[in-house]
Amino acid sequence: MAPRITNDGAPRASQYDNDNNQVYGPPAPPEKAKSEAAGNERPASSLDAPWEDPNWPDGQYMSYLDYLAQPEPANTTNATNASSSTWTKPSSNAQRTQERSADDGPYADAGITPDGHGVFAGAAVVKGKVPRGGGDIEVLSASIQVGLQNEAQVGVLRANNLELAKGKTLSIEVGTVELHEGIHNPDGSTGFNIGVDATVVGVGVTTTDGANSATVGGGLGIGWGGHIGVQDADHNGKLEVCGGLSIGAGVKEGKLGPSGGVGGCVELPIETPSWLKG
Repeated sequence: MAPRITNDGAPRASQYDNDNNQVYGPPAPPEKAKSEAAGNERPASSLDAPWEDPNWPDGQYMSYLDYLAQPEPANTTNATNASSSTWTKPSSNAQRTQERSADDGPYADAGITPDGHGVFAGAAVVKGKVPRGGGDIEVLSASIQVGLQNEAQVGVLRANNLELAKGKTLSIEVGTVELHEGIHNPDGSTGFNIGVDATVVGVGVTTTDGANSATVGGGLGIGWGGHIGVQDADHNGKLEVCGGLSIGAGVKEGKLGPSGGVGGCVELPIETPSWLKG
């Protein structure tokens, strides 16, 4: 990384150690301090002479003028951030659960969603990824969100993606109620979701093979829901189409009854659109 240049023309290294000494990039030639103290310009020979600095990678030799003349490299970090999609940021309650550790303790947060398209508030006794065994969990949680993703939920327990065996995960819900409509789907895809349901108890098993997955589940509850969307979960540049549907047998009568659902994702030989790359 080329150094920043101050108004006096002297280079400033981009990094310093704890004693404020330069640790990357060469220092100014010693002639600079002597000539400036005497009020004189630095002799040209000192600027053109090749030299080696121990901090310079690979012991490279170059003149001081050549060093200053190096073009500023492209800021790849900023370029990457600029091209990152706001649509893939964690902007639903389910996605926020996956962004923290369950070991972090009780959760409470409110504000603008990371995609900038909504506002939210939520709290939980336990919320986040499970460090041991994988998956994520919510215990005694409640949240509300308004924007491109509208949702309200309360729940005694939600546990998702708990590892059963290689390529198989388990999801569990106990005492949950949820209303949702928007573009940020619970599986992480972006598209459209809508539903209202109450679950006394429910379980689901997901089988995964690379970017492809299939989920089946059942339980006791009432309500219905569905979603469809696209994503690139494995970041290989190939588009994945995802969808899901759930319904309770007693939804027509407005009674609790057996419920079931299916869902999954399929990777297509289609390039992921730029707006979806995160």
